[in-house]
Amino acid sequence: MREREVPWQSLPVRWGLDLAIWTARLKQMPLLSLPSPARPWIFLCLGSALLGLAFVWANTPPLFVLSSVLVAATWFAGGFVLMRHAGLGDAALDQPSLASRGGHRHGRQRAGWGWVALAAAGTVLFFLAGTWVLSQIPLTAAFVETAVVSASWTPLWLTVIVALVTGWGEETFFRGGLPRAWGRRGQAWSLLAYTVSTLFTGNAVLVLAAPILGVVCQAVYNRTGRLAAAWAVHSAFSLGVVGLVPLLFVP
Repeated sequence: MREREVPWQSLPVRWGLDLAIWTARLKQMPLLSLPSPARPWIFLCLGSALLGLAFVWANTPPLFVLSSVLVAATWFAGGFVLMRHAGLGDAALDQPSLASRGGHRHGRQRAGWGWVALAAAGTVLFFLAGTWVLSQIPLTAAFVETAVVSASWTPLWLTVIVALVTGWGEETFFRGGLPRAWGRRGQAWSLLAYTVSTLFTGNAVLVLAAPILGVVCQAVYNRTGRLAAAWAVHSAFSLGVVGLVPLLFVP
């Protein structure tokens, strides 16, 4: 009896389960025994290289999705490993950031979540407006067109899912783990690393957006003490910009 072929669109489900299983086994990962200074650089270089590879394969959906899942797995693994090494244990996602320790935590969260919603909405409006401006300038219009064409190779719903999961991984690594690994001024250096890493996409629109998005996500993380706040803002960016730009700015 001939085995039924599985459509490639169902592969993200299988890869997503593999990602969840791999992330759950971080305690057994040999990377935990690496020298402290080497850990962040290994994850940063590996994730950036895979990110570049994903965009090289942007016109081949199965390879693009697979490489994007590997990028997300690298960011998640790096973030959890670095946070665990900082002594946060299994409650890493519920710990205050370096800049938000002290004070009445629950009051800070209640005040922060309303600001998170405002920041998320403002982020979407700002980047949509910025994309429209760039599309009207002859010198930068090609950047927007290139970004839209690259996104069109993969079904829009799948592109959005990939952007969401990768964005959560980026926040876990660049806002949660890397600043702690680099200590004093770690947030500033992590923001710079995030921007440089985005250069590997070869997408000028994403490179221009990276430092602004990074500052906003770091601010809401500092304000609430929760990575979920940074995830929320990044999700709004992914849904509003990655999801809407290909629909609003057709080349």
